[in-house]
Amino acid sequence: MSKLSLCYACGENEADTMDHVPPKCFFPKNSGLKLMTVPCCTRCNFEFSKTDGELRAWFSLHYRASEVGKAIREEKVKSGTFLRNRKLARKIEATIHYEIKPNTGGMIILKQGIVEWEVMNPFLERCTKGITRLACPQLNLSKAEFNVFEIAPHTTYDAEIEVLRNRCRKSRKAGCDVFSFQGNLDTETLSNGVLVMMFYRAAIFGVRWRLPDQSN
Repeated sequence: MSKLSLCYACGENEADTMDHVPPKCFFPKNSGLKLMTVPCCTRCNFEFSKTDGELRAWFSLHYRASEVGKAIREEKVKSGTFLRNRKLARKIEATIHYEIKPNTGGMIILKQGIVEWEVMNPFLERCTKGITRLACPQLNLSKAEFNVFEIAPHTTYDAEIEVLRNRCRKSRKAGCDVFSFQGNLDTETLSNGVLVMMFYRAAIFGVRWRLPDQSN
């Protein structure tokens, strides 16, 4: 079986459907955008759908979310997901914490949910696999090692991450108010790379990946 016919996520099953990266539900209805899709097996696609709504809620609730993100929060999350799934609503509301920040106009209160990495890690690894598959179809990251990390607003990182983060922030391409990404790939060995992703112009994450050594 050709690598191109395999599921981008598990790398084992034949791809018999297509998966949106990031999920289609992250975008407004009738946005007119051409969304990214990658070949996926039914089993993986079904598993992904279980957490798509939860991740959309986490990202759209970010206090710095774009206007599109705020609209998604009101129209799809608070008026949809949270009404259908009160357990999820209570779980997310229980992790919201408040911070007092000085501002020129006095004091403002910022609220943000605490990331659940057992949910976030697989999602961000999935996005990395999908974007890499589109950029370099011959690569199969199903066996790759991933290092996922949050990129905090007022923290300085190494030069590579800083450049990628700034490119995401400055991007004005269609759909960037929902999702944007920048990445680097070792073009000589195709064995490692890094991807920075930004959701609703607020939540920013980095993913470094490396394929296992095949020389032994």
